[in-house]
Amino acid sequence: MKKNVGMLDRIIRMGISVALIVFLYVNDILFKDTITASIILAIAVINIFVAGSRVCPLYSLANISTCEKKESNEDTESQK
Repeated sequence: MKKNVGMLDRIIRMGISVALIVFLYVNDILFKDTITASIILAIAVINIFVAGSRVCPLYSLANISTCEKKESNEDTESQK
């Protein structure tokens, strides 16, 4: 699949994921069997996976990319 998650997006996703996991651990919710804890943990794990793989399925469906756009050689040559 084509990569569509940029560096800033990856950093934000990792930060949110770490914050969610710390929130669950500090509030002692992580080890209780609750639906809310499971949902929050699933969101954190999915964000970590997306940040690591640099591919977001929802971005693909919406045709969004936060990756930096690289100029092709043709564009730079035509500007000379």
